[in-house]
Amino acid sequence: MADAQNLPQPTPPNISTGSGPQPVQPVGTPPTPPASSPAAAAPMQVPAADAATPPPPSPAAPSTTPPTSVQAMPTAQPQPVSSRLMQNLQSVNPTPFQETSVPPMGGMPDSGQASAGQPSLPTSNVPQENIGFSLTDASAANGGNGGDSSGNGSAPPSSPSSGGGTPKPAKAGGMLDSLLQSRVTLFGGIALLIAALLGGGYYVYSQFLAPAPTPVVNTNPGTGNSNTKSTTLTYWGLWEPEEVMQPLIDAYETQNPGITINYVQQKSDQYRQRVQTAIRDGSGPDIFRYHNTWMPMVKSDLSPAPAAVFGPEELEQNFYPIMSRDLVSNNAVYGVPLMYEGLVLLYNQNMLESAGAQPPQDWNQVRSLASQLTIRNGERIERAGIALGTAGNVDHFSDIVGLMLLQNGANPGDPTSDNVVDAMEYYSVYSREDKVWDDTFPNSVAAFSNEQVAMIFAPSWRIFEIQQANPNINIGVVRTPQLGGTTVTWGTYWVEGVSASSKNKQEAWKFLAYLAREEQLREFHDAGSAYRAFGELYPRVEMAENLTTNPLIRPYLEDALYAQSWYLASQTHDEGLNDQMIQYYTDAVNAMNSTSGNVEKALEQIAPGVQQVLSRYSIAVPSAPAAQ
Repeated sequence: MADAQNLPQPTPPNISTGSGPQPVQPVGTPPTPPASSPAAAAPMQVPAADAATPPPPSPAAPSTTPPTSVQAMPTAQPQPVSSRLMQNLQSVNPTPFQETSVPPMGGMPDSGQASAGQPSLPTSNVPQENIGFSLTDASAANGGNGGDSSGNGSAPPSSPSSGGGTPKPAKAGGMLDSLLQSRVTLFGGIALLIAALLGGGYYVYSQFLAPAPTPVVNTNPGTGNSNTKSTTLTYWGLWEPEEVMQPLIDAYETQNPGITINYVQQKSDQYRQRVQTAIRDGSGPDIFRYHNTWMPMVKSDLSPAPAAVFGPEELEQNFYPIMSRDLVSNNAVYGVPLMYEGLVLLYNQNMLESAGAQPPQDWNQVRSLASQLTIRNGERIERAGIALGTAGNVDHFSDIVGLMLLQNGANPGDPTSDNVVDAMEYYSVYSREDKVWDDTFPNSVAAFSNEQVAMIFAPSWRIFEIQQANPNINIGVVRTPQLGGTTVTWGTYWVEGVSASSKNKQEAWKFLAYLAREEQLREFHDAGSAYRAFGELYPRVEMAENLTTNPLIRPYLEDALYAQSWYLASQTHDEGLNDQMIQYYTDAVNAMNSTSGNVEKALEQIAPGVQQVLSRYSIAVPSAPAAQ
């Protein structure tokens, strides 16, 4: 265990002083940067749960420097959150296609007849290869000869003199000229006759004898060509019903003739195995949903986005920082998030008001308030202060444990390290020592709905269940409690990806890029709101202000800027990386809560299994630092 004598010992605050919650900064406002880099968070210790000392000072301004954690794959280093929020976050749209104009061409003289003063033909942007030659008039074709209208070529008779007399014979030169003119006229007539015959023959050939031309197929959907190439995309969803997705799909199909999208909502049981099996045997969807923590398991089944359609800068500049860390690899994007989910503290407002207490902001306040709100009848707990300390009946216990580990600077992949031991001991103290919760209660969400527990940790979608079970409950929501120093919160979300075996990758990515725009995300949220209290939380930072007027949602979005994740995400039903890792940590918590439980021994027992799971999915396990 870490040397506790050299670490600052936090003391719980006196909740009865009625100190209000720390003011939260509006989403989209840069947090005030600290004067210097914050010190690493002190390992999570187990302070006594009294209420004798004043509350600690407010934690330092949030920093986004993540604690040491195992990454699923190499990712680009993100900018600090403070600098992200100082940017003018706007949607990055691809540069519009610029229509190239053909350079103007000079005027064409009409078969050499235009004079210097004659205006040239109007210029055109039509490509040169499409410019044809027009036929000149007949007189130009005949060379402008001087024959009479009869066409016989003879010279007009000489006028008799006023004095009469016999006309003079024509000169030899005049006869030659007449003969030449006659031949020129004859040859011109023959040429016209030949041209007419050739033209008529071509007309007959083109109209009756020539084969039918091959129709031109338009391969660029959206131009309205009746011959647009038809493309069908299969889209496997998971949580959203067809009624939510179909309006978005209909709008896209209208704007892109020839594109058909078949949305199929899947069941969560064995979904990951089912979609991967289908993709690998060639019968899978073009687009499918997956969890952000599944990347080590599904990356080989994913197609990266074309940079021109959805590049890394789109995620980095417009979406929450966790998303670019999770979804960008080798400067390519492997998924588009349409939602965000987190983990925050829910509390019963009536219970806190009856106790004259304020919502907690740090872990010392959480522990002290949990003891204050617990009601006992002898050894039996009638009303629990908070649902923490056990595994079997704390919904999302693995997310809570993951949050504590990351906040404590621990590497969850190395269970025997001191920081893991300290965090796990702190988690179990709520049931082992403080006895503010035990395994006699129903699952925490049900207990909270029944008003049997004052505080729980839960994602936003659990609020729907609680309100449905107890419409009269007065729910309060507050941001994730911190240790002080570096701010760390917990993020868990679902992503849309394109199958590596899809034959229509480009069109599939165009559709996902369309869904990720602000207008479509707003419609997606509104459609979901018709079926529950509110729709999916926006994944784009600049859209958060549209939802923060709802006090049930605001803390999730404020925490989203500092979210991290690991392979302890609950409710993914992956039967793989998360579920296997959760089972090992469940065993550890159960062992710690046994009568002879020993935290260090319990974690030593799960260490080989944890590292085996990580190795199975090719996730590197950094060595723990040597104890000081």
